[in-house]
Amino acid sequence: MAVSISLAAFGEGPAVAPGATAPLDFTDFNPADTARVAPLFKAEETVYESVPAVPCPSFRDGMKVNYWQLGTPVVVGAAASLFVRTPKLVQAREYVQKHLSQHGNHKTTVDNYLQYAPIVASYGLYACGLKGENGLLDRTIIAAMSYTIFVAINAGMKYAFHEKRPDSNAHNSFPSGHTGTAVTGAEFLRREYWSTSPWIGVAGYAVALTTAYLRIHNDRHWINDVVGGAAVGYFSTTLAYWLYPKIFRKRYERHMKEREERLARECAGLDLPRRRNSVTGFGAPFAGSGVVGFSMALTF
Repeated sequence: MAVSISLAAFGEGPAVAPGATAPLDFTDFNPADTARVAPLFKAEETVYESVPAVPCPSFRDGMKVNYWQLGTPVVVGAAASLFVRTPKLVQAREYVQKHLSQHGNHKTTVDNYLQYAPIVASYGLYACGLKGENGLLDRTIIAAMSYTIFVAINAGMKYAFHEKRPDSNAHNSFPSGHTGTAVTGAEFLRREYWSTSPWIGVAGYAVALTTAYLRIHNDRHWINDVVGGAAVGYFSTTLAYWLYPKIFRKRYERHMKEREERLARECAGLDLPRRRNSVTGFGAPFAGSGVVGFSMALTF
């Protein structure tokens, strides 16, 4: 569509008698002087449209923790600890070790680095623009709480159970620190990005499972060690997410309010750019036949 707009102003000539006309005097008018400053412009306009409101489910709160999520790893960890001293269960773990472990052959050091992959991935995704559940500061606080809890529990259990490793005389086998570290990061990754894509959390746990297997493959841990480590790791991250809203109440409430407002806008179709309109225009002054003015053409 094109629109042409002309704004004209008539010049002022010498005084004449009422009812009479006289030619306008443009002796000192030079059209080139105004043409040199003729504006040329282009503008873009973003039009926001509303779409019909639809029923919108509430978003999944990644900070929410159920009591069974805290209780389950406690039960699993307790069950794994029975394999340390119970004779029949000790025989069972040795049977599993015989079939899964390489007994010191074909060892790999990949698990030493793989254990950190989930937590590194969470910050890598954030750096790439995939923000997840919490902002940088909040997630860092939660991650620090998770690993602090894990290190404290893991060290205490290693000291308390004093279990001998399969490949050495070191008595710090139960629970597995590598597996626990990987699961702590995997659960953190899952909670931060489950609403974005569940497959991100699945990938994190796949890495943790691989780490657990490699600890047995390298003959560094028994099967109950990696199960116990996974339970401690899951419990640590879950407990951190449970404690965070209670310790940092104001930050959590602000976070929830922002999420709810954003969801409401998205579900109502508001604040979402639907199309862009471009407006191009050209304007220039003109003079002639006793008339001066400004001519403008718009295309949109």
